[in-house]
Amino acid sequence: MNTKRGEEYVLEYSQQLIHDITIEIDDWLIKKYSEYEPSYELEKKVKDILEDKIGDNTSKEELRTISVTNKAAVRKKKEYWKKNAFLYADKNYEQTKNPFNFLFLQKSLLKEEQWQQLYPNMTLEDAVENEKGRVEEWYHDSTKYLLEYPLINSLKKSMVKKALEQDIFTNITRIIKEKYNNNLSSFFRKIPEFIVDTPIFASNGFNLFEVGTTDFTHIFDNEDGRYQLSVSSNEEDAKMLDITDSIILNGLFTNIQPDFYTNKVIHTTVGELARFIYPGKPTAWHYKSVKSRLKNMLGLQYTYQTENTQAYFNLLQGIKITKASLDEVSTTENVDIIIGDLLFDAIMQKKMIDVTSSDYKKLDEKVSKIICYALQKERVTAYTEGMQTKSYTYGWFTRTMMFQSKNKKKNKEMIKKSLMEFKEKKVIIEDFFTMKDVFNITYLPLTENEKIDLELEKGKEYEKQKFFSHIIE
Repeated sequence: MNTKRGEEYVLEYSQQLIHDITIEIDDWLIKKYSEYEPSYELEKKVKDILEDKIGDNTSKEELRTISVTNKAAVRKKKEYWKKNAFLYADKNYEQTKNPFNFLFLQKSLLKEEQWQQLYPNMTLEDAVENEKGRVEEWYHDSTKYLLEYPLINSLKKSMVKKALEQDIFTNITRIIKEKYNNNLSSFFRKIPEFIVDTPIFASNGFNLFEVGTTDFTHIFDNEDGRYQLSVSSNEEDAKMLDITDSIILNGLFTNIQPDFYTNKVIHTTVGELARFIYPGKPTAWHYKSVKSRLKNMLGLQYTYQTENTQAYFNLLQGIKITKASLDEVSTTENVDIIIGDLLFDAIMQKKMIDVTSSDYKKLDEKVSKIICYALQKERVTAYTEGMQTKSYTYGWFTRTMMFQSKNKKKNKEMIKKSLMEFKEKKVIIEDFFTMKDVFNITYLPLTENEKIDLELEKGKEYEKQKFFSHIIE
């Protein structure tokens, strides 16, 4: 979201993301912050820093550059403080501006035995040399914050406050690298709303030929009638999309760069997608799997049909895979993907459903990973309607995902198992119970940060977009 500040448009960060970063801030820095800024909430400071120092420069390359630039700035400030201190190392220690003046005062005011307890067998000059050694060690240790400067008390309070802010920013850049892999977009898993409302993903990626045809048709009931989704492909080994394919889409959406909004192209690498999908270090098989799945997704053609409407679409329109280097040793492969019009429209019009990556990663059941977006949408809708519990028929789940089996009893057990996982792991669902073919679901209340992100507190309703409504109209 962008907000206007003066004549500039500033990226407004997700409050959930701000909170997630804030709780990761180093405890030592939090303590220091409470000492110097007791009246200004740390979460607000993190928000200010993100907006002022990163802004809309959120691509991986930009974040890496920002991190490198910050490290250089910290190094330069450390060097300046060290050089300035050492200039006074052999000068009049009585001067209050001398960074080692505190040693002179201690030597003057303390009894000899007290001085020896603090600085055993040291003269004043020895103590100064000892402090110089500590400064030298601090200077060469890249993990040390500015505020860990041994002579920090010799600096003006205004300088210390600026150093504190830079230290917090340094910590934030580390968090972004370690927790989000220099990709703030990965905080959320996003899926377009038209996909959430349509059974495009199956619990397993079964081969179309296994059901006897290359034109597979699935009939499901939507909230306002009966619908039909047909999937076809010219490829003999074509498969229905499954949970891994939905994760590939997640990975693509986290790699959107500015040029995407004019050419519909997402740039990434095979390796980056493989690392996003598979835990640990991907193997050659994983790289091959990513390319195979992209090719399969490209070949699938969808027909969405109602009593009065037929619509045709592809998720992807083109794929180009090139070796990043002519060097035969290099294995990096760049991927340029042209996405389909419906995906592009959903992103441009912000018709996306978000689930935090931390919640998503708690889920193990395949069914859970597919229906989590639909349940999240329903959770928000329930809040806007002043409800916490809503009821769903078995048919609602069949329009949310594709069940390979036609065995209703078996599928219902899969649904129950999934809902139990949500409940036990405290993700989206607080509780549920079933009555025949009806699932009664009680949702977890929205957090205050979620409400802020959704602008519900400002009276903006969460609009439920009808599938293909912009085409039918």
